[in-house]
Amino acid sequence: MQQRFSKSRWLSRLNSQIVAAMLAVSVSAPAFAVLAGTAPTGGYITDSQGRALILHGLNTSSYSKNRADGMPQVTATDIAAENAGLGTNAVRLLIFWGLVEPAPGVYDDAYLANVATRVNWYQAAGMHVLLDMHQDLYGPAVTMQPGSVNGAPAWATYTDGLPYTPQSNFALGYLQPGEMRAWDNFWGTTGTHPELRTHYAAAWRHVAAYFAANDAIIGYDLMNEPWGGSLQSATFEPTVLLATYQAVINQIRSVDADRWIFVEPSAFPINQGLPTTLPKPSDPRVGGPRIVYAPHLYPPTLETYSATGSYTGLNVIPINLLLTTWTTLNTTTAALWNAPLAIGEFGAINYTAPGNTGYVDKIVGMADDIGASWFWWSNDHGATGPYQGNGVFNGLAPYLSRPYVQAVAGTPQRLDFDPASGRLLAQFANKAGVTGTTDFFLSPTVYPNGYTVTTTDPAGTWSASYDTARHVLSITADPASVNHSYTITPVP
Repeated sequence: MQQRFSKSRWLSRLNSQIVAAMLAVSVSAPAFAVLAGTAPTGGYITDSQGRALILHGLNTSSYSKNRADGMPQVTATDIAAENAGLGTNAVRLLIFWGLVEPAPGVYDDAYLANVATRVNWYQAAGMHVLLDMHQDLYGPAVTMQPGSVNGAPAWATYTDGLPYTPQSNFALGYLQPGEMRAWDNFWGTTGTHPELRTHYAAAWRHVAAYFAANDAIIGYDLMNEPWGGSLQSATFEPTVLLATYQAVINQIRSVDADRWIFVEPSAFPINQGLPTTLPKPSDPRVGGPRIVYAPHLYPPTLETYSATGSYTGLNVIPINLLLTTWTTLNTTTAALWNAPLAIGEFGAINYTAPGNTGYVDKIVGMADDIGASWFWWSNDHGATGPYQGNGVFNGLAPYLSRPYVQAVAGTPQRLDFDPASGRLLAQFANKAGVTGTTDFFLSPTVYPNGYTVTTTDPAGTWSASYDTARHVLSITADPASVNHSYTITPVP
């Protein structure tokens, strides 16, 4: 009981310290003031046609972490329904190092073939796939969680006999002695086991080589929520984390020159709204870098009490403060990197808790306002995901089914959705070499009776087609007009 009490006090102190730090950061950080929907300084992810992409998707999934085959419960039917109902055009699909490389230098292509089957389901729905090498608490050889495949293989886990005691709060597990030592051995902090990072980079090379010819793959997320062990912040991110990322990128580029590389800063304290010290890795790709800055976003008052945390009362002020500082700091980092911004994870809340649908509206709107791609955590069944399975949605779904511009055949100048009126705006300029259509997801929750289009392109010079199953309006703009403006409004 005393241990639980001390943990509670530790969490309370942690939350207070984070809020105090955010207040300090908000005073010194550059002021964030931008017209909603203005194109971000770092630009956008692009597809094979050169179109600017805005990715909305779900993470798939926690369920896969505890299955021997590592596969999510999602079906092709689920994916098609999600794409049509929520307008998701991408997925962050979890894969696991321990299943990719079950023995040193031995790769399981049967596992990757299973992954490829799911990738093909998403491709059939017209969606992009981001492969995420996922871990939580390093790996199951540390946590001893029965049936877990989440993270590093046992052969790559060295705790040096230090203990790991399961914690009632997930995040506290990172402070356990065995957990800290496993990470220290991986990063080379102990001066031993330099082979671990070499194996990790080589495993990524194998994954990239396997999927290099698969057009559905938009990119690779190098490591989920890296934890520095005894190294943190400025002693971790610019040193061993950067070096490890660089080694992985070099290996990937030796077999795949085209996919985007999604780079995450350290999970703590960036997820909670404090600044990163991670420099941008270099990309040896011929033709220019394809690096995406991909932080996560979790307010501690929701994350640490996810079952009951609510966006009400005294929680509202610190959460709003976090969103302001997180937005300022991470848009600044993306601009300094000259890289697109993608929120690899946000959500993880009980949407039925008081006020939390208001939080969903706020956070999804914030992501769209700054031009960030995003991936909601997660598609798991229950109160943190939008659907129950078999294409059946729950009450969270309407809050994620937000109209947006999915792809722009040109250079975006402003992309904006006004939830009060249902107006969806795209302003863009022609760009040499870009082909294809500009695509709008017209959510059935906002456009139940249809839509109207207003444009600056002269009549007869542009065309449109509407996919009634997927609720996607595709526009071919006037090639003779340098600049274009399209406004989509719902029919009353």
